[in-house]
Amino acid sequence: MVDENIKNELEEWMKNAEKVGNVYNVRGSRYSLNEVPITIEKGKEIPNWSYVFVKHWKTRNPVVFQIIDVYFDQHGAEYQDVSISMGSPIKDPSMRKYKCRGLIVGEIEENGDIIPPRYPIEPEADVYLCPDDMVEFVTQPLDEWSIRIGEIPELGIPVKIHLEPLVRQGLLITGAQGTGKTTALITLIIRAALANPPLRFLILDWTGEFRSIEVTVNTIKKKLEEDNKEYISKVLG
Repeated sequence: MVDENIKNELEEWMKNAEKVGNVYNVRGSRYSLNEVPITIEKGKEIPNWSYVFVKHWKTRNPVVFQIIDVYFDQHGAEYQDVSISMGSPIKDPSMRKYKCRGLIVGEIEENGDIIPPRYPIEPEADVYLCPDDMVEFVTQPLDEWSIRIGEIPELGIPVKIHLEPLVRQGLLITGAQGTGKTTALITLIIRAALANPPLRFLILDWTGEFRSIEVTVNTIKKKLEEDNKEYISKVLG
């Protein structure tokens, strides 16, 4: 079912978005569902991990991709190779093309669902930079019962987790020794314990690794009572 509010938002995002390039690979390529080659216009180079979208030729919905593997493409020339070997390289920026690949995030439907596209992306499709509101829509939980656990440093985008699936389905954290599993879990527990409404935890701690949780939570509660907004902002983001 179409959600008129979301439909209007999508139309507004697509209407005001900046075109930055096109889906294309000069060497020939498969234009698939999961990953597309992109050539960026000169002067509009975008950083790795950015979010872009194309208007799907079949559904007219925006299909969002995250940019990976940015690089320059330039045909080699014998005279340039010789000039480099002689210590006097002839540089020709006009021959460079800024390329990247887009990794599928999903197609945004008019009801707000984000789904895998059912049809491939066409060659030469216009590529647009996602507005901030669109990035937030595809990366953040829409439900208010969510917690912030960090930030993507390259983009300045907060990382949030919706608590309802966590409660209903559980969570598995894996990784080698020293990769931060305990730190991640402590962060998650502290944030969830201070959510509204809060989650309650029973922790069986044989080694004392989680002893800091009680101290941290009690300290934050005290600062909340004191209305110390600066401290709370630093701790909880």
